[in-house]
Amino acid sequence: MAPPVRPSSAAHPHVSVITGAIGGLALVASTFLAWPADGAGSGLAAHRLADVLMSEAVDPWIPRWWGLAVYVVPVSGAVVMVTSGLDVGFAPVLKAVALIVAAVVTVLTVIALPSLDPGPGALVALLGLGFGAVSVLADRHSAAPRSPEEDPCTSA
Repeated sequence: MAPPVRPSSAAHPHVSVITGAIGGLALVASTFLAWPADGAGSGLAAHRLADVLMSEAVDPWIPRWWGLAVYVVPVSGAVVMVTSGLDVGFAPVLKAVALIVAAVVTVLTVIALPSLDPGPGALVALLGLGFGAVSVLADRHSAAPRSPEEDPCTSA
């Protein structure tokens, strides 16, 4: 009986890099779009909303550090982009951690939106999380141990 045919593992690094770059870019780009579709903040891009939150204008109602929390998603996106192109041992782990952090902040933000109606920024961030997840899965698949028949170093 012949062993099952698996796709070449040479394609997996490319899938990881491309989907990681797209996902990271989407997470960064979400900062330049409005996250809520309607209500307070719907007319402001996320980075402008962060500036308002860090100003003293809303200080009595909202802590200033919430403005910094807005930047967690794009910073995580940048980490996903950079680690997708690195070929070192810790890069896939760092990418997965950055993606988890971005996912937690994104999901909590979408839940906190008025009427759970995400705007374009939140949708782009969710799309970025999807591409990032594909990149992490491609990393895991390409790091899976190979059988001796598949390993070019041991085959004669």
